[in-house]
Amino acid sequence: MDLFFVLSGFLIGGILLDAKESTNYFKIFYLRRFFRIVPIYTVLLLTFLALRLAAGDPAPSRFSWALADAMPFWTYPLFIQNFWMAAAGTFGCTWLSATWSLAVEEQFYLTLPSVVRFFSRRVLLSLVILGIVAAPIFRVVLFRSSPHGWLASYVLLFCRADALLFGVLCALLLRSKIWSRRIASSSWFPGLLLSLLGVAAILTKIGAGITSAKMASFGFTSLAALYACLLLFVCTRRDHPLAAIARWRPLRWLGSIAYGAYLFHQPIQGLVFALIRRGEPRIGIGRRNAAAQFRRRVSPASGRITRRGFPSKRP
Repeated sequence: MDLFFVLSGFLIGGILLDAKESTNYFKIFYLRRFFRIVPIYTVLLLTFLALRLAAGDPAPSRFSWALADAMPFWTYPLFIQNFWMAAAGTFGCTWLSATWSLAVEEQFYLTLPSVVRFFSRRVLLSLVILGIVAAPIFRVVLFRSSPHGWLASYVLLFCRADALLFGVLCALLLRSKIWSRRIASSSWFPGLLLSLLGVAAILTKIGAGITSAKMASFGFTSLAALYACLLLFVCTRRDHPLAAIARWRPLRWLGSIAYGAYLFHQPIQGLVFALIRRGEPRIGIGRRNAAAQFRRRVSPASGRITRRGFPSKRP
């Protein structure tokens, strides 16, 4: 999600900056956003609504994840379900749980165009930096003061604005000849990228998840900064192998369908889990549990792994 937000801020910010003087600035932007977002989102909502109406009030079953605990349905077409999620302390039903980020995006679209249109680039740059600094402060305050602070700090726009605004910052820097040359020729920039990659590795090593105070305080911001630096790196060093990877045709194709894939990945994953594993989508095997299961599958007599476990060879 952090990479998605950075890329979104970069693309939307760049579009708005390039069209700033257009006479139909707002009309074209919102028409394009509407036809890009709403049709497939409507399919997702109608599919969910049809399933819910067809099922009525079903007893708990392996498919109940798809229908149970949804936010009030009217919040979804209004793109305010993230506020209800933050208040309720739940993502709601799995079928629509991923739409919190779409609500964040839509709320971002309502604010950024006016800021870009009516402020100079220097003022815009100051506002972007202010928003990046303020986002982790908002997250920490909510994390410590709200009953469901970890979720509120994860799904609300002003708490995730740092990732989106890092993308806008990239768009501003790349449209400045001075800054784009500095980034392309600097010897310190690769070191900064590696340092941020090290921070991400440490967060992974210590198991900092979305419920962690470390992520709320600096983790999300450091990940957004990492992706922003990576974006600037590949855009200013076009002959570097990383830039070649970013231009790889399968990745570009995946990017073209990423929005639809993201919206439907939870329903599809959930149906597969329900049909094959007879339960809701869940990854519940930690390293200790995995080790325990591994030990149980080893035959005490021979020391070999049983056929139900891993390939039969000495552990």
